[in-house]
Amino acid sequence: MAKMNPLEGVAIIAVALSTLLGSAQTDGPKATANDKLTEGVDETWLKTVVSIERTVNNIPDPRGTGFIVTSPKGHLLLVTAKHVVRDDEGAVLQDLVYRVNRRGAPGVGFLIDKGMSPLGGTWRLSKTDDVAVRFICQPDDADLYRLPTDALLLRGRVRAGAPVIVAGYPLGMISNANSFPVLRRGIVSMREAPGTSALLVDAELYPGNSGGPVFYVPTVQGPAPKEWEMTSITDIKVLGLVSAARPWGPQYVGLTYIVPSDAILDLMHRADVEAVDGSLP
Repeated sequence: MAKMNPLEGVAIIAVALSTLLGSAQTDGPKATANDKLTEGVDETWLKTVVSIERTVNNIPDPRGTGFIVTSPKGHLLLVTAKHVVRDDEGAVLQDLVYRVNRRGAPGVGFLIDKGMSPLGGTWRLSKTDDVAVRFICQPDDADLYRLPTDALLLRGRVRAGAPVIVAGYPLGMISNANSFPVLRRGIVSMREAPGTSALLVDAELYPGNSGGPVFYVPTVQGPAPKEWEMTSITDIKVLGLVSAARPWGPQYVGLTYIVPSDAILDLMHRADVEAVDGSLP
């Protein structure tokens, strides 16, 4: 099979995203029953995605992607992959900054620093999974959306073949003029990758996607099993976060390990994280 031109791939993705995320038209044919499944879908949920960067000689150097979840006590919890916030020796990087949207200027981002006390702003790392979390403050002019905790979908409810969208910043595709993430479509290939506790997703991802959320997006055809029923397509669920690509080989192209949401919840409810959550105002 001939290899697709990269520009053709971008065009196809652009068409798919315009279908998924485009607002309803104010003129033209009246919406059909199937159209109603995409009516009202907006980009609010994209505001949960954050670019994690490092400052090198005062120049931002993208490290990966994170996303914001509401903690059990109602605080902002930034979630990402553990390897995004550590150096090659395993030490947590101390010069990380986070790019978020500016209120009143959708897609226009700016960098915030730690913005919290050393206790709240310390990264908490999972001992068993590629997951890290830390609490953040919301600047007055930041336009963020926090995912509710119940948006994290447990592994037991994940099905092979489920359609997903992965949000992130591959190869540092971000700027002050446009801080919205790049989206890519895929499917759940396996509920448990051999020899790991990770999900396996078929989606073309790149460095920079690490730590980004993997969203379950309902299909528009056929009845869904009861456990997948949702009141609205805007009720986005998160299957987990991007960890690493499958070791290189022609049979593995496009396959990526996803840390399931169970691991995120385990870390959120770890004693030290809960202690900080309970101590914050």
